[in-house]
Amino acid sequence: MRIFWLGMHKVLKPTELRSFRELQVEVFNPAYISPIYDQSADLTVDQGQPTTLPADIFAQLMAYDFFYKPITPEISSILNTYFDAVVVTISADWLATMLRAYQGPIIYRIYGQHFSLSEKIIDIGLWRTLMSRENFYIVPFCPESVENEHRWFLDLVYDFVPYQIPDDIFDCEKKWRFEDCRSEIATSIPNIQNPYFSHEYHKFSSCFSEQYFRIYGPQRAVPNDARLVGTLNRSDFLERIRRSAAFYYNFSDEVCYLPPIEMMQLGGPVVCVRGSLLARFLGPRSPNVANDVPEAKRKLRRLLGGDRQFAEELISAQEETRQRYDREAVQCRFREVFGKLIADIHQRKASVKLDGSIIRATEVCSDGSPTVMIPLHAGGLFGHRNGRAFAFEGIPRVVDSIVSTLSEGNAVRCLVSCAKSSTPAVYDFFIDRIKGGDVAIFELDYQDEQRDSPHAVKLRLDLVSTISKLSIVTSVFVPHYYLFPEFLLLTKRLTLYLPDYFPHLVPSEIFDKSRDVDARNKRVGVELAGKAEFILTNSSFTKNYIPDAGFVSVEDVSKVIVAPIPFLGEFRAGPLTWSEARMMFEKVGICPFLFYPTANRPNKRIDFLLDVFADLRKLYPSLRLVLTCHLDTHAPAREAAELHGFSNEIIFLPRSSEGVLKWLYENCVALCLTSIIEGNFPPQILEALMYGAPVVATNLPTVEEVLGPLSSKLLLCKAICKEDFIQGVKAAMNARDVVLARQGEVVDILTSKARKSVFRSQIANIFPEYSAHEGDL
Repeated sequence: MRIFWLGMHKVLKPTELRSFRELQVEVFNPAYISPIYDQSADLTVDQGQPTTLPADIFAQLMAYDFFYKPITPEISSILNTYFDAVVVTISADWLATMLRAYQGPIIYRIYGQHFSLSEKIIDIGLWRTLMSRENFYIVPFCPESVENEHRWFLDLVYDFVPYQIPDDIFDCEKKWRFEDCRSEIATSIPNIQNPYFSHEYHKFSSCFSEQYFRIYGPQRAVPNDARLVGTLNRSDFLERIRRSAAFYYNFSDEVCYLPPIEMMQLGGPVVCVRGSLLARFLGPRSPNVANDVPEAKRKLRRLLGGDRQFAEELISAQEETRQRYDREAVQCRFREVFGKLIADIHQRKASVKLDGSIIRATEVCSDGSPTVMIPLHAGGLFGHRNGRAFAFEGIPRVVDSIVSTLSEGNAVRCLVSCAKSSTPAVYDFFIDRIKGGDVAIFELDYQDEQRDSPHAVKLRLDLVSTISKLSIVTSVFVPHYYLFPEFLLLTKRLTLYLPDYFPHLVPSEIFDKSRDVDARNKRVGVELAGKAEFILTNSSFTKNYIPDAGFVSVEDVSKVIVAPIPFLGEFRAGPLTWSEARMMFEKVGICPFLFYPTANRPNKRIDFLLDVFADLRKLYPSLRLVLTCHLDTHAPAREAAELHGFSNEIIFLPRSSEGVLKWLYENCVALCLTSIIEGNFPPQILEALMYGAPVVATNLPTVEEVLGPLSSKLLLCKAICKEDFIQGVKAAMNARDVVLARQGEVVDILTSKARKSVFRSQIANIFPEYSAHEGDL
């Protein structure tokens, strides 16, 4: 077997490249002959590497710049003819070049980076290629380094293999001595002419002006900073850090460069600031980790001052991290994983099958099962944050519940549409159902922001035409009253989701760009409502005013089906990832906070919430407010924030994952819901009750409708009554346990089996495809 190993790193070539060759396979490594400077590159041209390639082929490959040039058809032909597999290291751009040129198995070997590789891969247009390619494998060096990658990316991971520090470090391991130390702290920032490292250098210098630092790492030029040591040969570098009192790891992003690990192998203490991958390895309670710069300085001063006991405490605490990179353990794991992978290199199937514009699981065939089509190709409904797919606002979260219900027992399949730029997020959001064959994606080839361009409009009209002709699609569920006007042309059975219509409830306000736009939107909604066989809403309150709002006649009100919104976070609110936990620590900290997750729309009265918050801060100066919206989308909210001089008091967490929402509910002083009108029982109240957050909210008709006399168990307030809301928040702060105990009866009512069965039975009334199967459930 012959492998092409695309790597040039001066640590990897003498370690990992050698380990591949020790697996008894032939490995070719091209020379790094690019004029682009890289401080980590091994510039050796290994003309003597073992090879059975014909001499002319070997010469051609050695003379070609594989790192920063497109691969020509001639070189592509050589790769496909002479190599059984390719290993690409580090760079997604190198991977893209190789994927275009080479058709065989590819292993993407990665070691941690300061950005999301998933997002990089999407940005450079590789998502479809990777998802539909057979025999593609990702091998990271540890699970923590890919924790925030997207789910589709993680599904391509074969296994984890650590990588070792250079061999020469083991000749001087454990040679750090407390008594040999100089009054210096070592750190490392290479090549500060590079924009990334330049940013790190300036960030470091803005925090640390102390002259006891020595900044190591190869440099092309050394600025006027006496702390910058510049380029050293390897033995001098190891001796210099061995004589340092400690090593301070200054990078705070999710990557781990090797110098601090080398210091650990030498036996010396390492301090790092929270946020880096190294801090993740060490753990949040490790004495090596400083929560902020002042704490880092205090710890470094102790080491400079000769605190032997503290040094020994750090050295002991970092031992497990040091062992991750130990030569013997790494090589054993390398042989185990890569030996098996190479033996099974042709076993992996593609993740998805591409059928024109339709994306479905590879192993799933279209067997004639009835299919409900759901358009979701409006921009901004889906996204990723900290690696997790999320659905923004209510539309796709309710659709999620409908898809979940329809696919129970493989009753009905769903086809959801999205713009090409949203496909990875939509795929991740429905990934388990896609794998099970319950959901497929219809991809429209445009970007979210282009949805009103002539090209996008044509594709949207073509989608309706295609759906009208697809015999397998038995009906369409339109989840918004004006975002998908093209479905007025549909020739199949249609259901419209209309949870509320705020321009009717609050006629004095503008809900889109202008009154003309609001009127145009309503015309679309009224026509869709007229065309729809059923209209799904979530409360009798909405059903009762829909005729007055002009969407249906009194005679047609029977086609309005009421189904209560289920608990939307039930299946997706997992524990916080490490990065989410770090984000909560950095943004929210330990201050008490009020929480209201909602869009900044006129009926939500965020301006009034800010007035309440301003008065509460006079009583509780440390109180903060967490919002999931921005203030600019409705001017009164922005003006209220400016009036009160809020700058650091409001924490904005837009498009938060279900896990983050759960954490915010669980840790807030209270949900403070100031909306003056809602079309259904507010899902925020249901979520707050489920997650154990005190509820301080306007006494809305939709709450009374569902809870009746039990409404008194909640801290309900008169609309826009500042005194009521302040008293409610004070009660939540001063008697939290009592408030939560009173809410318990409400939780029982809202989470009863009957409520879920009502939702399911109403879905059965709307979709005969499902109702035919419902009796078997």
